[in-house]
Amino acid sequence: MTLCKYSARPSWTFATNRMFLSSCPLRDTLGAHWDAFEARRRQFDPAGLFVPPLWGLVEQRAPGVFYAGCAVAGDCFCQEDAHCGPRNKCVPGRVFREYNVCVADVWLRDGGTGEL
Repeated sequence: MTLCKYSARPSWTFATNRMFLSSCPLRDTLGAHWDAFEARRRQFDPAGLFVPPLWGLVEQRAPGVFYAGCAVAGDCFCQEDAHCGPRNKCVPGRVFREYNVCVADVWLRDGGTGEL
C-alpha cells in the first residue's frame, strides 16, 4: 500500500508476493532504479540461472493470484471475503481506504474494539 502511495522501495527480505504483484506494479514504482538493477542482474546472471519465478512475474507486470485464503497466505490483498479465510471479512482499510484488508468478524460486530 505504501509502495504505491509514496513510490517507496520494498524490503526484498520481508516482502510477500502481494507486495510485488499488487494493483500498482512494483517495477513501475521503481522506474529507472528497476532498469538499473535489471541491467546489473543480467550482467552477472545472463542465463537467468538465479532468477526466481516471482521475478519473472514482476518483470511481466503479471496480475496478482486470487484464490480462497490468498490474503492469509500473503499472496494477495483481498477483494472478496473468500480471500480472507473463515470468520473474516474483506473490508476497506482504515488508513488506505482504496485497499481492502481482512478483518475478523468479531471486530466488525463490536465496532472495531475487539471486545465481545
